[in-house]
Amino acid sequence: MRYVKMLVGMAALLAVSCAAFGADGSGIANAPAIKAALARLDAQLAAVVKERNLPGLSAGVVYDQELIWSKGYGYADLERRIPADADSIYEIGSVTKLFNAVMLMQLRDAGKLNLDDPIEKYLPEFKMRSSFPDQRPPTFRQVVSHTAGLPREYGFDTTESGELKQYSAAVVLAGIRDKEMQYPAYTGFHYSNLGIYLIGQALQRIVGEPYTQYMQTHVFDPLGMRNTGWEYTQAMKPHRAIGYMAAKGAGPREIAPLFVPGDFGVSAGGIQSSVRDMAKFLSLQFCDGPAGGAQILGGTTLREMRASLVPADNWLWGYGIGWEVEKYPNHVGLCHSGGTLGFASKVRAVPDLKLGFVVLMNQDTDSDELSRKAVEGLIPAFAQVAKERQLHEKPPLPADAVKYTGHYACAFGIADVMVRDGRLVLITTEADGTKGAPWTLEAREDSTLLIKSGSGDFDGQIIAFHPATASEPASIELLGVKFPRTGEAVE
Repeated sequence: MRYVKMLVGMAALLAVSCAAFGADGSGIANAPAIKAALARLDAQLAAVVKERNLPGLSAGVVYDQELIWSKGYGYADLERRIPADADSIYEIGSVTKLFNAVMLMQLRDAGKLNLDDPIEKYLPEFKMRSSFPDQRPPTFRQVVSHTAGLPREYGFDTTESGELKQYSAAVVLAGIRDKEMQYPAYTGFHYSNLGIYLIGQALQRIVGEPYTQYMQTHVFDPLGMRNTGWEYTQAMKPHRAIGYMAAKGAGPREIAPLFVPGDFGVSAGGIQSSVRDMAKFLSLQFCDGPAGGAQILGGTTLREMRASLVPADNWLWGYGIGWEVEKYPNHVGLCHSGGTLGFASKVRAVPDLKLGFVVLMNQDTDSDELSRKAVEGLIPAFAQVAKERQLHEKPPLPADAVKYTGHYACAFGIADVMVRDGRLVLITTEADGTKGAPWTLEAREDSTLLIKSGSGDFDGQIIAFHPATASEPASIELLGVKFPRTGEAVE
């Protein structure tokens, strides 16, 4: 269809429902390519633990709504010889910021704030000195994307031995006016823990309840994240991973100082979680229904959060709302890392493949390189299986499917619609007689045809079907162009 060639780039996204986490049925872990990739991942992570002399590491691979693979290496607690596994609970550091972004977007969707509102509208104490001539009050959008130009930190209280504490909210809000903006807004990406702390304070004011209480009720509980939070419950304590400093020689490892977020730092750090719980959060990213129940954000909002607001100079990396956005060959990925003195974490997702990866470690070490390599090693296998599944996809075939079949032609091209291998398909014919690859169609209740797969740029588009009348033959219509039926379908 020559007309189709003229309309490249007008494809639409397919809507996908969000099933319950853990729902069996994908069977993807048994695909030979996936099994081989997971075996390589297992060997890779075991080698990392050995090479870096890590006390413990837990990792998991998510496909859509399933944790299809998980494993622990080493120990969550060296002294008590408790092995690391998918239920070991680690500090996740700045991965906490993803949950802050979720709360922000929930309140935006509820109409309680606008992303372009100045934060000082809800947190009047948030005023800082600036030497920049066009300084304006920082907005939620600027601060959550780290483009407001704020300092990285307010500072830490180290008065108590063995602890690294945030100052209390009262201290910070009383002293913030004496801090100074470090960069003009929108002059680049300048990571700011302080900014995320301040967003948390504003959100708490808006909801009128403690930040952690809101998060438990509106985020953790609906997602089924029962072993996640800022405080260790009695149920969580047996699974607690102990954070360690890097080993020095053959002596015993030093236990890392505790990170205490206090009432000010909870929005940017301090959450403890497990691979099993973080898998549920990753699965949320692959849902596309409306908000409600376990789907704590609607699909449109989830996609909005991963639209890059600030690209890096090389355009291979950017930052959205909470998520880092990165480039893989032929795919766009999401990620966020976290680290404290005794822990390191990383979550990654490739939305178009519904692939997620989480790694948690109880020593502060680089999580970026090992997790990037892990996902790079998984992508080819998941892409292969996705392609194979697409080729074998069979939407329900209606009893009256024959009414759509036929040879359709007009000045812009030729298309044949037929039933082949239990599927309703459309095959184009070019001017030189070359047949195109079959497009898989799904007949809908209103007698339109959804292009499910195979067309490339037109997957997700709707083909209208017009039955024959006394004066006109049946026809199909794509993007306003009608193709009348001229006879039986030609194989």
